[in-house]
Formats: sequence, C-alpha cells, structure tokens
Amino acid sequence: MIELLTISYSPWSEKARWALDHHGVRYQEVEYQPLLGEPALRKRLGKWFGKISIPLLLKADGAIEDSFEIARYAEEIGSSPTALFPARHVSEIKRWNAQCETAMQAGRAIVTVRTMQDPDARKEAMPPLPPALSGILRKPLTRFGAAYLRRKYQYTSAIDEQQKALTRVLLSLEEILRDGRPYVLGELFSYADVCMATALQCVRPVTDEFVKLGPATRKAWTNESLAERFTGLLDWRDQLYESHRLN
Repeated sequence: MIELLTISYSPWSEKARWALDHHGVRYQEVEYQPLLGEPALRKRLGKWFGKISIPLLLKADGAIEDSFEIARYAEEIGSSPTALFPARHVSEIKRWNAQCETAMQAGRAIVTVRTMQDPDARKEAMPPLPPALSGILRKPLTRFGAAYLRRKYQYTSAIDEQQKALTRVLLSLEEILRDGRPYVLGELFSYADVCMATALQCVRPVTDEFVKLGPATRKAWTNESLAERFTGLLDWRDQLYESHRLN
C-alpha cells in the first residue's frame, strides 16, 4: 500500500487526502514531524539537499511531493466516476490552485506567528516527548522549531502584508461565487473547490470531524477579522465538506 506522509493539521495535507479519498485510493497515512523526522526522510529518499515538501506520497517506484501532483496521480489510478480535473477546465483549475497556494502561504505565516506568541499553541505544536525529557527539551525545541520555520519558509513580509495577500484571494473567490453558483466552475465540483475550501482553513478551521485540532491550535488558526468578513465563504466551505468530503 502507498504511504502518505502528512502534517495532520496542514491544509496542504488535507488537499492531498481529499483527492485520494475522493478517488477511493487506499493509502496509509503517516504523521510527519517537520523537525525530528527530516533526517530519516532524507535518508529514505536519498535527498540530502533542497527542500522537502509535505504531503509526500511514497510508492514503489518513487515519491510525489506536491499536493497538486498527488491529486493528479489520484485521478490517474483512482476509481471515482467523477473527475476532479475535467479536461476542458485544467488550465482554470491550475489558476485556482495558484490562488490557493498564495492564500495558504500567507495563512501559514500568520498562523506561525500567532502560534509562537501563544504558549498553549506552542505546546500543542510540539511532537510528543518521553516524560523524562519533556521538561528539559520542550523550550529549546520550541525555539529551534520557530527558527527552523522562519528559515525554511523565509517569512520576510510583515504580517499585515500577508493579511492583504490572503484577503485578495478571498475577494476573488467571493466574486466568482457571487452569482450563486455552488462550485468554483459553476455546476461542476472539481479540484478548484478542494483548493479553495482547504485555503479557508487559514480563516476558520473546519470542525474536528474533518481536521482535528487542539483548542489553542484552533484559536491560532482562526483569523477573527477575516472570519467575520467572509462568513459567506465559510458557509460555502462547510457545505462542500458536508456534501463532498468522505470520512
């Protein structure tokens, strides 16, 4: 069986899971620890330099690192009669995937800062440690983890700029849905909907039924000002989950 390495709360991981589940692809999900698990993963992949992206799909003949490519692979091998990438809309879906990436990257920067400012959120973000080491290692690992994230993702823009970038994507989604259509492409559910629904995780997370979060983590991922401004998009997202997300 193929393995899907995920960070359970990550919207990128949720994009990949959703596509695989939609197509009935069987896989074993393995939780990846961004800091502690990297050396072993690099050894397994034989990739000693460059970034490693999660989710990562491991199969007998290689690995697929990108959510979009994992979704395309799911469509290639899956059994669902409903395509997420209808041929005539692939270019449009790619544009929405790019919008989704912009929103998620901005959201990740905001969430990381909020997490680092909240001791309870930092605690929930840490990997489980043996009791004897927990008190000794938790604080230095937290500091090292924050520095690791800043270095890996190169957070150079001010948070207000990230907020503006996220807002612009939400406004573009709001505009396309203004005519009352149920899906981004109109009457057709597609990967564009998966992209934009998961991007809204950075505004207000879906319920624990779909993505389980600790209370402090949920608070860090909730962008109160945008959640109040874009309630219609959140309602749209929640309806998509109820209608199209397999449990």
